[in-house]
Amino acid sequence: MTPPYPFDPPLRLEAVTGTDARLLELALKGHLGHGSADDFLDQTCGHLQDRPRTAVLRLDCAGLTGMDSTGLSALLMLHRRTTAARITLHLDARPPAVDRILEITGCLAHLDPEAAGAGGGRRSREKAYRQPWEEVISASLPTGPPPRPAEPETTA
Repeated sequence: MTPPYPFDPPLRLEAVTGTDARLLELALKGHLGHGSADDFLDQTCGHLQDRPRTAVLRLDCAGLTGMDSTGLSALLMLHRRTTAARITLHLDARPPAVDRILEITGCLAHLDPEAAGAGGGRRSREKAYRQPWEEVISASLPTGPPPRPAEPETTA
């Protein structure tokens, strides 16, 4: 089977060495997608099994060149597994393309509640769907309920 993105480099996971046994840092490089999602999960879970005292998993996403829906599914599966193991998952240094996928799908708040709550200059989920010309149109539309027609006066 031909990979869907043959021009993207294969995904690589690199462990960042540190002295804290409770912290595991992994750097992602390449495309997280259909061809690499299973390997990503296997390798990440392997790192977690090798370090059973891990309490925090930090994924450095700066090297990600892209992500498709299968990659997003792999991140959600990893989140389920880390949550079940009481490990806190952080997605650090996300590139704009990855942030956009997380915003559009509504997964940003699920995978990184701190970033979604803080705003951090990121657009809301509602605005992620809008084009610039839609902002102009929505600004010119009335925002409240329509005015009620005046009732005729009755003479008694």
